[in-house]
Amino acid sequence: MNRDPILAGTTTIHEASSSLKAGLFFLFAASVALLLPYVRNPALVALVLVQLACLSIPIWINVQRNSFDPFESVHVMGLRYFVFFGMGAIWTAQDPVNVAFDRYVEPYLLQATLYCTLGFIAFLAGYYASWFRSDVVRKTIDRPTTIWFVLIPGMIGFVGSMAGALWARAAWVGVNISTSISSLAQLSPLYHFGWALCWLIALSPSTRRLTRWVLLGTSVPATMIIVANGLTDKSGAFTMVAVPIVAVWYTRGKLPWKSLVVLFLLLIFVIFPFFNTFKLIDPRLGTMLRAEMTWNIVSSWDTQAYVKASTTAAKGRLALINSVAIVVRDTPRWVPYANGRTIFLPSLAYFVPRILWKDKPLFDLGREFGRTFRMTLIIDDQTSIASTVPGELYWNFDLMGIIIGMAIWGTGIRFCYRRYGAGNRLDPIRRATHIVLLIQFIHFGGGIAGQGVMVIRTLMLIEAFLWFARRTGLIRVERLDDA
Repeated sequence: MNRDPILAGTTTIHEASSSLKAGLFFLFAASVALLLPYVRNPALVALVLVQLACLSIPIWINVQRNSFDPFESVHVMGLRYFVFFGMGAIWTAQDPVNVAFDRYVEPYLLQATLYCTLGFIAFLAGYYASWFRSDVVRKTIDRPTTIWFVLIPGMIGFVGSMAGALWARAAWVGVNISTSISSLAQLSPLYHFGWALCWLIALSPSTRRLTRWVLLGTSVPATMIIVANGLTDKSGAFTMVAVPIVAVWYTRGKLPWKSLVVLFLLLIFVIFPFFNTFKLIDPRLGTMLRAEMTWNIVSSWDTQAYVKASTTAAKGRLALINSVAIVVRDTPRWVPYANGRTIFLPSLAYFVPRILWKDKPLFDLGREFGRTFRMTLIIDDQTSIASTVPGELYWNFDLMGIIIGMAIWGTGIRFCYRRYGAGNRLDPIRRATHIVLLIQFIHFGGGIAGQGVMVIRTLMLIEAFLWFARRTGLIRVERLDDA
């Protein structure tokens, strides 16, 4: 029985441990405990509890069947949805002065939460409608034959990430640069693919020590450079750190709860205050100087200022129910229905590279959304506000847009998970693709057109590289019954 030394020992996923069930129980109990103080608004609490059930029931069913994958798309997106539109509603009702976008949001909070809850149910219906009981059985697996299969997409993606950072910096300071830089930036998802592959292979107990050190010795410094050049991207830094944790589950069958807790605490108490302060400093200054100035500002805060910049700022950023409430409030009273204007034509335009369309308009739904719904000043051309998927769907097609759109979205995410993430064996190439898609889905919210096209473009890049790898011998196809 021949096994590639790079991948030996990584083809099975262990069953979930009993500690996982205990962790889920305490998560449920903690969520209910957080909701109890707000029983003075029973209708809002009831809707949030329905969302909690939408999150918990699929997890519990999978745990009972010993088929639970904590990083299955439905669970990750469900947790994200519950935080944004469930706990976000509670935080906004609790502290409207600091969390609500404006003083007129609160009267529309209940209606927005109801619509988001219906959207959550529709999402689950779309996800489970067609394949609820069917298992994924794969007959073949792609195995790398050389370490270059990991290094090549990593290097290409690194160039794309640096181009993206340069493009973002130029846009922030108002400097025009070559459109080829924008085109290169589209290659950055390949770095996520290489980064995920690196950890999936390096964490295998059977991987040779030299292979492990070469992978980590090249990828870790490159990732640190990417994060250092993107200190205005909180979620980007968060996902880079989260990838190794996901890889631990897929290679060892263990969920590193301590690492997850530490990552959560870092997000709230380090990433939020540091990155938000860093963004306020003149971007024309050097990165190291801006970082030093940020540290000096942060270290001068007292406890009250630090809490406001960490926990309060985190709640305000994560409570995206505000976007939905504002759309519900103003559409169609002040803002007419978009009727697909923000989705269909921009999607076609996004497919055309800027290098081929010299005068291609700059689509930024986040800025348009903020100006249209009067959340930013008309002269503000820097601030972007996430419209969210349910918010944009309502803006375009009313309540039925949320229900039908969320069902379609659930179906699409289920298709991607079955193709790249599902299965009892660990296929590192498919799992790495699943991780990349998960990163794309987590960032979904700032525009259906732009981010939808980004997902399609990412899949095209990865599939094109796999086609190249098969024909150049970087990977080989094996039948699983021979492995």
